Amino acid sequence: MRTLVLVLAVAACGATHHRKTMVDDFTKNGLPKAAFDLGCPSEQLEVTQLTDDAESVGVRGCGRQARYEYVLSTGWVVDTTGEDSTAPN
Repeated sequence: MRTLVLVLAVAACGATHHRKTMVDDFTKNGLPKAAFDLGCPSEQLEVTQLTDDAESVGVRGCGRQARYEYVLSTGWVVDTTGEDSTAPN
């Protein structure tokens, strides 16, 4: 039983590290593209990990939002863009 608990704890730590790593990677390598795509300074963009199992992030800023996917051998590519429905009018 202890082995199972330890394995689950290590797996949970790995998932948390993966999420942080993907957001960090996007911030370093994808944020300049997002700033251009959204027409918004990178300092005003908020990056959020969207799922645990996919390499995708959401970016919001300046009343717009986009979803970026990490594609092996290509890097970060925009998946969808649009108006931010949570932004105040």
